[in-house]
Amino acid sequence: MLTRRDWMQVTAGAGLSLGLTPRLLEALAQGQLIRRAIPGSGEMLPVIGLGSSATFSQVARGEDVAALKAVFQAMIDRGATVFDTAPSYGASEQTAGNIVNEMGAARKFFWATKLNVAGRGAATADPAAAKAQVERSFAIFKQPKIDLIQVHNMGDPATQLGILKEFKKEGRVRYIGITTTSDGQYGELEQVMRNEPLDFIGIDYAVDNRNVEERILPLAQERKIGVLAYAPFGRTGLFRRVGDRPVPEYAREFDATTWAQVFLKWIIGHPAITAVTPATSQAKNMLDNIAGGVGRSPTAAHRKQLAEFIDGLPAPERRRRETARAARRNGPEGRSTGGTGSTGGTRGTRDPCCPRPVPPVLHRYLAPPLPPTAAPTYHPAPLTLPECPKVHATRKSSTKPGTTLPPPRTASLSFRRPRTRYHRVRSRGWERT
Repeated sequence: MLTRRDWMQVTAGAGLSLGLTPRLLEALAQGQLIRRAIPGSGEMLPVIGLGSSATFSQVARGEDVAALKAVFQAMIDRGATVFDTAPSYGASEQTAGNIVNEMGAARKFFWATKLNVAGRGAATADPAAAKAQVERSFAIFKQPKIDLIQVHNMGDPATQLGILKEFKKEGRVRYIGITTTSDGQYGELEQVMRNEPLDFIGIDYAVDNRNVEERILPLAQERKIGVLAYAPFGRTGLFRRVGDRPVPEYAREFDATTWAQVFLKWIIGHPAITAVTPATSQAKNMLDNIAGGVGRSPTAAHRKQLAEFIDGLPAPERRRRETARAARRNGPEGRSTGGTGSTGGTRGTRDPCCPRPVPPVLHRYLAPPLPPTAAPTYHPAPLTLPECPKVHATRKSSTKPGTTLPPPRTASLSFRRPRTRYHRVRSRGWERT
């Protein structure tokens, strides 16, 4: 058996080629991956695996999949065998099957895929199409048995779970389950967990997304159901949230040296979690994730301390589009000028000087006032709306000077500095000319 020093010497060259830091190499040298038993069978699984959505799926669609081969090689070298995929993840399932079979390592992995031909919601699944989808997964993996197939996104459990039960009875599928990453489906998930003989569930769980702790995870422990944790980094939101802040000192007490390791160790610190499957397309990130399943685990006090720390940080925008939308709603001083919440709303808001709710498109121009250097140019003889002193408009030539206008019923404004002109329209609204 290699000692820690021997292993460090052997992997030093490979670590440099992958851009691994000495701290990561040290974390990997702490020992083997933690393994946990599947509650229903006692079979041991490593707590860190690989998901195939997000960046993995993007690379899988390309022609150059060398990076994904390196990811699978890193998994083999470190004993991370759980691979989670789905037919709906683009080319992920097909590409992964091709790579692993070319490597001759298909039997080294715990294959977990999904079934859903019903889509989301209350749509009904076609049994023939569902069986055909399962058969395609068998053809891709080229294995006589698939370790785990779960109904994806709660799609018609009555029909699709029944089909998976048949495959399990035939001995072609070892474990069955069901997944959801939507809070609105947790109630339905609970019912299925209580009434169906599930081996696994797949749910979203992260230090900033702890809703499943209330009912789902305790029920999984009660019913002896394995749990695969998805989106452990808050769909990358956690990394933006911590920014360039250093890893807290107490993380060393559970052998975590990077934020990825901290987040993963926090999840596996819950006893109901069987494995975590973060997605990645880079071998160095895969090794960093694996290090999150090596060494000591955080205590309940550590987990509470980290959760409180994350809750105290500003929540980032989940998507670039939402960030841009919020910027348009906010003025130069960073004030939110539409709706409620940090990113504004779409139903309009009530300005203190207006008796009626102001449409959000117009309201963004009410506050803050424009700088003098960027003031728009208006038609002659401007009028001031009495209900909104901050809004200035212009009259048409047919409007007598001094006429007061009622508040606009509709607004279709598009702000553009510094030259923007407005005129009155028949609907008593205001639009850009």
